[in-house]
Amino acid sequence: MLSPDRATDLTPLATAAEDYGVVRRAIAYISEHWREQPEIERIAEAAGVSSAELHHLFRRWAGLTPKAFLQAITLEHARKLLRSSASVLDATYEVGLSGPGRLHDLFVTHEAMSPGEWKSGGQGLTIRYGFHPSPFGTALVMATERGLAGLAFADPGEEEAALEDMRSRWPRAGYVEDAATANLARRIFDPKLWRPDRGRQEPDLVRGALSSRGRQGRRPVRLPLGPHPQARHARLGGGPGRSGVRLATRAFLAPSTCGVLVLVY
Repeated sequence: MLSPDRATDLTPLATAAEDYGVVRRAIAYISEHWREQPEIERIAEAAGVSSAELHHLFRRWAGLTPKAFLQAITLEHARKLLRSSASVLDATYEVGLSGPGRLHDLFVTHEAMSPGEWKSGGQGLTIRYGFHPSPFGTALVMATERGLAGLAFADPGEEEAALEDMRSRWPRAGYVEDAATANLARRIFDPKLWRPDRGRQEPDLVRGALSSRGRQGRRPVRLPLGPHPQARHARLGGGPGRSGVRLATRAFLAPSTCGVLVLVY
């Protein structure tokens, strides 16, 4: 038994456990009530803290705000409805939004295309793409004139397979390789360009980073930081160049307090 003067102060661990409990309750509430599109005040009440406390804790632990997490869930359900033949109007009300304009804004902000364009598989769109170095292997950046539409990662030699996998999401779009997509890659991966304390906000990117083909069941995944792409794919249950996960990219970019990246997909 440790003598009192050598005993470890467990207060920080107890505080971290309490904070984790708050975030866990918030995630559970949003996951169960997302169709009601709850305001942060309701989520905070369910989690047992104030709105300001929840915003701070959620962002620190999960890497994104409660609102962004709610948007990610709403967007995922809207995608499924649109691809399963629902009209834009039907999908709007089914996911709890007040009108088609809100669904349009959600898709343009996070998919860089309208709900109709997404539903049609990108018909009439030109998607520009490029392969660029990143801390997580080769990054495939896909963009429309509205901004970033998709982000994928590939092991060496798997670049074309990654591109084909992404093209399958928008089979009716036109594709042009464009070196200018490097500007988007820098915005995503260079913290100097998005840290709030440098006078800029991080990119607002709650986007599907990889194709859903072969995806595991939706759940939070903690990805240990590591240098080797193959190991990362193995931890996520996917093959080389195709981990099969869909990422909420803001969470993907942000380290949590535990020294891991929290992926919500």
